Amino acid sequence: MRRWLCRRRRALAAGVVALTVYAVMLHTSRSPTSPRPDISFHPSPPPDQPRLITLFTTFGADPAKRQTYENTLRLWSLLGPSVRPILYYSPGRQLPGLHELARSLGWEVFPCPDVSPTPGQLPVLRRMFVHAQETGARTAFYGYANGDIVFDESLVLTLRALRRHADFSRRLMLVGRRFNYRMRPNETISSLFDVTLRARQGMWFMSTALDYFISTYDGYPWRDIPDFVVGRIGYDCWLVAHAIDLRIPVVDASASVTALHQTGVDGNEAGRQASVMDRFINHGLAGKFDYYIGDAKCAQLRTVRTWQDRVLLKPVLQNPCEDLYRRRNRSSRYFGGLINVDADM
Repeated sequence: MRRWLCRRRRALAAGVVALTVYAVMLHTSRSPTSPRPDISFHPSPPPDQPRLITLFTTFGADPAKRQTYENTLRLWSLLGPSVRPILYYSPGRQLPGLHELARSLGWEVFPCPDVSPTPGQLPVLRRMFVHAQETGARTAFYGYANGDIVFDESLVLTLRALRRHADFSRRLMLVGRRFNYRMRPNETISSLFDVTLRARQGMWFMSTALDYFISTYDGYPWRDIPDFVVGRIGYDCWLVAHAIDLRIPVVDASASVTALHQTGVDGNEAGRQASVMDRFINHGLAGKFDYYIGDAKCAQLRTVRTWQDRVLLKPVLQNPCEDLYRRRNRSSRYFGGLINVDADM
């Protein structure tokens, strides 16, 4: 009996040693210096549904921002086939080689339908929206983002959640704040996971400086707005204020969409550093209006991302802009019946 117990103990000890060795080998086989796997996901639209969003941008001609633009081309393409990316270019504002790279990554490339009469030949936002809606298969959403803005998978998650809620014969506009991340010279961002990491290292920017605008197909009267140009200050708050005047529900997606601003040598307010000739071109087009109600915080609705990666749509119950709404004879709760919101948190 004693001999049998000894054999059992030796067998158990050998088993423990074997398991320990296996665990050590498994751990060391994944060296901390080995490349991180690309965990970016590529969401595919269901076969019976259209692509989720047509997302477009335009680039400048500054050679110092080439790597930034290459990052944008690569990262937008990683958002997957649910996203239809478009690059618009002005004849006098383009860097060689970017168009070829864009096409190789699945982008569509078009000349700007209209540019400003100033020497900078700045793209006109209204005409780009109209052109994007008139070309290609129809998508649920249409959006513009500045050329130095990149997203992680949270953009697709949020838009899918909104598609569940919105009646797309109705109007809807989505905006959000960005994270500023100071880029090193020629820094490459190679995956959506890296976008998330850099956003955690960055700083949230002010809620009156908006870099992306997304609406449903008929969600915003893009055809009827002034000829605002991108890359200059003064039109973002007007777009939000105009939506509120028209009783268009505005969604602040700052809490669910990670939008990363690749801050370069021109800093976080590059639009203010333009030449005097066209720096305030959008101010002249906008005329006098209350900039304060164009703040993203004045949105009637907001998104929330749960720890389970669900995106919920919530009303803003204590809107900090309630007095501004009353001055315009509007209500911050004018969304009842237009959009179903989530009752659970």
